[in-house]
Amino acid sequence: MLSPETVEWCAERKYPYLGLGTSLKDTVELWNLYGDTAAKHGYMAGSENFGYIQHVFVADNEQKAEELGKCHLFGGGQVNFSRPEHTLPPGYNSKAATRRLAQATASRSGTAFLGVSAEQLGKAQDAPPRKMSTKQRLQRGEASIEEARAAIYGRYPKTVRSMAVISGTPKTVLPKIRRILETLRPSVFGFFATQGPISFEDRMTNIRLLGQEVLPAVREYGKELGLLDPFERAPGSRPYVTGTQREPLVSVPKSRSAAAN
Repeated sequence: MLSPETVEWCAERKYPYLGLGTSLKDTVELWNLYGDTAAKHGYMAGSENFGYIQHVFVADNEQKAEELGKCHLFGGGQVNFSRPEHTLPPGYNSKAATRRLAQATASRSGTAFLGVSAEQLGKAQDAPPRKMSTKQRLQRGEASIEEARAAIYGRYPKTVRSMAVISGTPKTVLPKIRRILETLRPSVFGFFATQGPISFEDRMTNIRLLGQEVLPAVREYGKELGLLDPFERAPGSRPYVTGTQREPLVSVPKSRSAAAN
């Protein structure tokens, strides 16, 4: 979760690193940090060193998918309901990791990381004060439940644009998944089922459509893009020649909108 120390620790030991639904822009930076660290330790990193987990929800029609995709905003109580002292207690992250979180969160105005706002993260970085969030006002009894609900749902379009959540029919989610695979080139790709108040029937429909229509296409994308997993090519098995240019790990699209935020 955007911790450079974890990336370097994994690279030093040739362990694959998995991004837990982190933004594409920040993940690109971490992938390159891993590649540079791997080169320093004498080996070439590739797709076998990386995995990525993506929130995906599939339904029979777009309207249903959008309705249920919004449940991600409530699932786990992370962004909207977590208490910062429980999410990131003192000493959990290094100063460098906290600084990265503060910068990433501040660049997404009106958002938070696992319940911790840019203002809270930025206090240690002398960040300018920000307007009190609806969540904070709700906790103080200064905002109504209806106002808080509207604020949460109001962030959904931006959540979709940033591809933090991908929802739709199999036909509409596949191009977005391919964009992630083309950009990050992870050999391990996990589907994080949307949390929140979703019925058993809708969850089973999601699983059925993923298994029958989405996963087969994703596997073909992986073959087409040459994404070799850790079982096909052992991480750290390819030597790096000092002084040469290492292999590119990401492919940033010409339009940076896909990797923004």
